[in-house]
Amino acid sequence: MNTAPIEIIEQIITDIPTHMLYNKCLIDRTWYKLVRSELYRRWTQCAIKYGNYFWEQQDLNKSWAELARTIGPNENPAWSIISTKLEANWTNLRTTTEEQITIMEKMKNYGMIVDEQEKGIISYCVSKARYSFDPWGLNWTWGHEESPDFYTWINE
Repeated sequence: MNTAPIEIIEQIITDIPTHMLYNKCLIDRTWYKLVRSELYRRWTQCAIKYGNYFWEQQDLNKSWAELARTIGPNENPAWSIISTKLEANWTNLRTTTEEQITIMEKMKNYGMIVDEQEKGIISYCVSKARYSFDPWGLNWTWGHEESPDFYTWINE
């Protein structure tokens, strides 16, 4: 059977978007190892990006506090600039966190995590992240089916 050189497969894998990469580990052993390596790399990149956004958030919070201490609220256009930056940074933090949690969860589901302690950490992180992003379970789609007892009070 003819197989592509590993360098070509590596290039293909690096070009595949993360949300489409997970199931490619099922192709064969070589793809499994390369996909696992790439997902670990992307997981690490998410952690680094998150750290950068975190420190940027800390700096913006300091600027906000300094501005609040020296100038009254809404007396300076710097308020809206810092507010916009804080909001954008918060969105970046959340997006990066969601991406990292998804990578962790998919790697665990596809058997790419072999260390039991790491599996436990991932399970904990996934459960906490899902709770913190949607604490009331409001993130549902129109395809969501209600339980049959949901509208029983109407028939009474």
